Formats: sequence, structure tokens, C-alpha cells
Amino acid sequence: HTEDNTLQILPKMLRGESGVRDVASVVPITDEKVLKKLYPPNLELKQVQMAFRHGDRTPISEWDPYEPTNPSGDIDASETKKDLKKVLTWICDDDYGKDQQVLDTHLPHPDRIGHPCHTGQLTRLGKFQQQQIGSALRKIYIDTLGFLSRNWNPNEVHMRSTDVPRTKQSLQNELATLYPLDKSSVPTKETEFRGKQIEIRSEHEDTLYRDMSCERLIEIGNEYRKTEGKKMEAITKEVKEQLSYFLNQTAEGGRKRSLTETFDQANARFSHSMPLTHGLSEENMAKMEKISSDFWWRAFSHEEEAAKLNIGRFIGEVKDVMKEKAETGKGPKLALYSGHDSTIAPLLGAFKLIDGYHWPPYASNMRFELFQQKNEGKKGKEGEHLVRVIFNNRVAQLPACKDEWRSGEFEKGEFCPLDKFVEIAERLTPKDFKAECKPKNELPRKK
Repeated sequence: HTEDNTLQILPKMLRGESGVRDVASVVPITDEKVLKKLYPPNLELKQVQMAFRHGDRTPISEWDPYEPTNPSGDIDASETKKDLKKVLTWICDDDYGKDQQVLDTHLPHPDRIGHPCHTGQLTRLGKFQQQQIGSALRKIYIDTLGFLSRNWNPNEVHMRSTDVPRTKQSLQNELATLYPLDKSSVPTKETEFRGKQIEIRSEHEDTLYRDMSCERLIEIGNEYRKTEGKKMEAITKEVKEQLSYFLNQTAEGGRKRSLTETFDQANARFSHSMPLTHGLSEENMAKMEKISSDFWWRAFSHEEEAAKLNIGRFIGEVKDVMKEKAETGKGPKLALYSGHDSTIAPLLGAFKLIDGYHWPPYASNMRFELFQQKNEGKKGKEGEHLVRVIFNNRVAQLPACKDEWRSGEFEKGEFCPLDKFVEIAERLTPKDFKAECKPKNELPRKK
């Protein structure tokens, strides 16, 4: 990077900014000029917590999509062929990263459809993305800052993942370059790294994604779609008419293929440089992204109760880990949380950083960095603790912290005082999750 564009690398978060196919943006910047401005000498880094989405994967849906055999003219249902195995073969057997020596962690892959690659699986590109991120974290926090020990120290790092193969393997691949592996230390289990257990919680105890049993959260989503969701009716109708061929495909039991499933399969193909199915275009994809994101994510940036019941428990955990480090010095220096789009999108919505019209790219990451100001020459007085949030290389100005923003080398609002961040996090954390998840007619009335 040249001196002229150094400050443009980390622009402020723009509401409504899309990055669904902006792969390069997810790898943390390691340019020395940028790092000097991000980590000035008057601030001491105390802790880093990073939540991230798994890397690129195969389509999540087990739909067996049909693809026209005749690429010209209108789509005729009689001129189609089953396409799932073709898609999986292309994506899983691609050459991406072979020249970059992508590591194979040799973790087991269940075979569900009679094919060595299956739906929802981390691909070679997905592994490469996470290893690029791990290498960048090493360059920043070990080589440049000396913040973490050069060699693996299990006491410094906390590791956590959802109980899904692609998230566990994403975490393993990130760790494999953060703390480089040799042949003797290649992991044989998804649930540990270099002998240390990775924290994995049961479905209803996991806070990295929504609890599907939370009835009030479902109510809020339905209420939102009946009001705000109506604004999307025109574009939704237009797209559904354009893609009627795909959306009219039915599965066993008569269930029709959803717009989100169509977008997911198209995005997996696009991300791996596979031609889009005839009948789909990038313009279609952009509209599907907007509609699907509105359906799944937008409520979180508009309804605080929705954000609280979806991702609020995790926000509370991030806050608690941060407070413990600031108050006692205990706790990890680095905490890694391997999750999903359903981790990142609600986080962005809860902190009101985007408008909810865009889908988080594969390998998206959100870093919560804790600093303490150095009070040189002021004996007996501790410096203020500050929090900075970085999403995919964009310094995020937290709107709720606006009155107390602290300026950094980049712009106003780069830091938020820890006390204020704690206040924001506590407002977003449910006090009694089970009670607050009850349907509206069962919730206790305010006196």
C-alpha cells in the first residue's frame, strides 16, 4: 500500500455497505503504516476477542437443483438435469489455493449423499481464507506488536466453536497459521488444538446463534415482517416472477424452494468462480441478497428486543470477559469464536452498524479490542480502558457511544470508553432469557 492510500484502507463503517463478494476485505490488514496508526504507543493492548463466520462452503441446502441443459431461450422443465453432484464436484475439487500450499487438517468429513464432498462443507477456498486470517493475526499480534507469545501458550488463548463441522474446521485452519503446525502436530480431532479442548456447547446452551425455542423472538420477526417488511413487497414480487422456474421446484412433501435457498446456492457457485445457472444473473443475486437479508437480519437493527433475544447473551459474555481482564488482569489475551452468518449479522444489527440489507461475506470477522491508556509520569493513576470494534477491516463507530467517542489516528469515534461499552452491552443482554422468550401474552406486565 502506498502512503497516499494508507488512510483509505480502514474507512468508517457505512450503513448499507455491501460486501457479500468482497473476499479480500475479510483478511486483517498487516501493512506496517496502517498498524502504526491502529496501535499508537500511548495505548497498551490488553485483549482481543474475535467472532467470525466460517469460510467459503458448499451450498447449505440439500436441494438437488435442476439446471437447464439448453443455455439458450426460455427455461423448459423438460430440458433439465440434476445438478447437486456437479456443483459439489466443481467446488470441492477446485484448484484454489494449491499454489499457496493450503494445509489439510485431515479432519473427518461425513458422507451423506454418496459423494466425497457434501452440502454445507468447508471448501479448499474456505480453508485458505481462514489460514490467511490466521497468518494476518500472527503478523499483527505476534510479529509486530509482540502481544501474544511467539510459541503456543494455551493460557493465552480461548477457543470456542459451534458444534458444526465447517465452524470447527474454520477455527482449526485459522489456528494452524496463527500457531503454525508441522506434520507431528496436525490435529486429529475437531474438538481440540495442540492438546487444548475447544469449547463447544449444546444446542440450547450455545449463544453464538439464536435459540430456536425462543417464542418471543419468532413473534417479533413475524410482527416486523407484517409492518416494515411490506416495504420490500414490490422488489420481492418482481424477483419471484423473474425466478419462478427455480422457486416453483418442490421437494418431498410439496415444499417449494425458498428465495434464500436459491441465493445460497447461487452465491456458493459465484464465490468459487463457477458459472451461474442459466436464468440467474448478478443483478438477480443482488436483489436476492437484499430480500433475504431483510427477511433474516434487518429486524435486529430496528428492534432492540429482537437483537437482545438473538445475540444478546453472547454480547453479555464478550462484555464479561472484557471486564474481567480490565479489572483483574485475568482471562485470555485472545478469544476466538467460530460461528456463522447468524452470529455476525445480529451483532452488526445489535450495535446498529449496518441497515440489515446485506449478507455478511464468508469469513467475516468482528474484533473487539481492549486497550488501556498509558499514563506516563502520572504515578498511582491508572489509564482509561477503551474498546475498539473492527468489522472486516473497517473501524466501526458505535452509534450508542457517540457522546463519548474517543478519537484515534483514523477519525473521531474510533474508541469507546469501556464503561460506556459495558453500559451498551448490558442494555443488549437479556436479564432472564427464558422468561423474556415467552410469547407476548405470557410476558409479565410492566407495573
